[in-house]
Amino acid sequence: MILLGYVETIVNNYTTEIATARGIPTPIAPITLRAWYNPNLKSRWFIVPGIVGLLTLVVTLLVTALSVAREREEGTFDQLLVTPLTPFDIILGKVLPGFVIGMVEATGIIILAVLIFHIPLRGSLWALYLG
Repeated sequence: MILLGYVETIVNNYTTEIATARGIPTPIAPITLRAWYNPNLKSRWFIVPGIVGLLTLVVTLLVTALSVAREREEGTFDQLLVTPLTPFDIILGKVLPGFVIGMVEATGIIILAVLIFHIPLRGSLWALYLG
């Protein structure tokens, strides 16, 4: 809240200077800041959802990359390439497990965020997973 007060003061002073320099009457319009989805401006309400997205991204990419790297090291990826599978099938087979693990991990973190950090889950859960 303190930071928002400072920002509001700076913006009001700046617009007043510009208005005075151009000969416009100074009380143009007050700037009112509103936080619709986090009215108390609790930092954990901003940070924890960001961590959900970040960890899901990292886990999904890491599982997929490690899967491909391990198969390359063991030589089984070359055997996979000579099978009648299309490249799309191979990529899908490598990406889907990472996606499933990432979604399970995201679900766990969302449950912990709601139960431990008391972060309200507003809106559609399907939209959250599709986003």
